[in-house]
Amino acid sequence: MTIAADATVAPRTPLRVGLRYDMRVPAEFGRSTQELYGAALEQASWAEAKGFDDIKVTEHHG
Repeated sequence: MTIAADATVAPRTPLRVGLRYDMRVPAEFGRSTQELYGAALEQASWAEAKGFDDIKVTEHHG
């Protein structure tokens, strides 16, 4: 690929990496709410240490 000398290149937007959690626990999942939240907190701590940009927890009604 050849780029003309006068061509401009748009600045790149940095890639953002994050985690998203849906904390509902269906009965067939086989884990308690405490286990689910504990695993999510452990993963979030790991992700923060690795430089992830954000962690989101969704809200569910009903």
